[in-house]
Amino acid sequence: MLQPDIEIYIKGTSLNAIRQWLDASFDSIEEGQHKGNSYQFQAFHDGQGIPVMVVEKAAGKQFTSVWFDSSATPWNDDLSCARAAYQQLARPVRCNGGFWEDGSDAVDSWMEVSDQGEQTVEWTQAEG
Repeated sequence: MLQPDIEIYIKGTSLNAIRQWLDASFDSIEEGQHKGNSYQFQAFHDGQGIPVMVVEKAAGKQFTSVWFDSSATPWNDDLSCARAAYQQLARPVRCNGGFWEDGSDAVDSWMEVSDQGEQTVEWTQAEG
């Protein structure tokens, strides 16, 4: 089942590296508005436009959020996207641990893909 949108958090990487990953992952990318730490793009995959928002320092100072506001991405879910981002960027990538879908109260429980493999992590504000 496809998720209605995809969101991942990438640790310690640059906007330029994320843009290169987006270029490699989609047929084409168009840059949109930029305000503060927020950058908007339009990605194209199989003829469909996908709004993409990149927010630097979205989770503390270490993580950049990448949100695809569409189910038409190349990935079925957040974890598939996190795996793809990690493969290209070689930086730790986090995504929700499924608590949105299963109704769990474990909102601090996240999946992380890193050089340690895939594991569930507790994401605290102090870590941000």
